[in-house]
Amino acid sequence: MRISACVAIVLLLPAVSPVTTSDERRPGVDNPSNSLVFGYIDMSDAPTKVSGAWLEQVSPPTDAPYWSMGVEDGLFYNTFIPPGTYQLSKFSGSGFMAGPHEYQFSRQGRNETAVTINRPGVYFLGSFKYVTAQKGGMFKKAKFSIEPIDEPTEADLLRRIFEGEMDIQKSKEYKGPRKIKVDETSWAAKLRARLEELE
Repeated sequence: MRISACVAIVLLLPAVSPVTTSDERRPGVDNPSNSLVFGYIDMSDAPTKVSGAWLEQVSPPTDAPYWSMGVEDGLFYNTFIPPGTYQLSKFSGSGFMAGPHEYQFSRQGRNETAVTINRPGVYFLGSFKYVTAQKGGMFKKAKFSIEPIDEPTEADLLRRIFEGEMDIQKSKEYKGPRKIKVDETSWAAKLRARLEELE
């Protein structure tokens, strides 16, 4: 299934404050209420690479519905997601010639990336590829779609996450390192267990 959306060429990257997840909403990395939500997007045919991505909390209703995702080479993820229903809302990027772009999904209904979290766990949104649907102009937004792809697989991406680091996200008063190796967190056992299920 193809998900259609539009591209906004912006003069500045979107402001961080409305969409980043606050310290108050993000418990520590080892909090048992956390869920890991992740996915991948191939931007090889897009004007830019992806450098930012945001989930929208569809339910339960909230005054702060957007959750920022860590992004690295197409992989996007967040390890602080509480129970609820979410979907990919937008992503952004910037290129030397293309300038900053914001890729926005329709706010009407759910899209194919929607996921419902009933209990803490590991949730894969899928792997997708950017496809240009209609080029834009000076006064016209370009349109694009994302199509599901088979690779990288859920297991491929979990291995990448496992080999990286996670944001510790302790209190504002915490002065120690901001990141920690995944193997040193409670996520290590959860990721191993999920990988075993997939193999």
